[in-house]
Amino acid sequence: MPRDGSWLSRIHATGDRSHRDPVTVRVAARQLHSTHRPAEDYRLVTTLTGTHRYPARQLAALSTNAGRQ
Repeated sequence: MPRDGSWLSRIHATGDRSHRDPVTVRVAARQLHSTHRPAEDYRLVTTLTGTHRYPARQLAALSTNAGRQ
């Protein structure tokens, strides 16, 4: 398990019915806080699995900023 609180998982494409070609992804759980509503839990799923190169906190910040545009 990465030290930043994220974890690795595997997912399969819809067409991969025999589950022979999984894709390794990293999942980061975060809470989105807003002054106008209660905090919301969400999961960021990415193929960027390198925790040193792509820290979960930075990925979450990019994801949050992208959602505001």
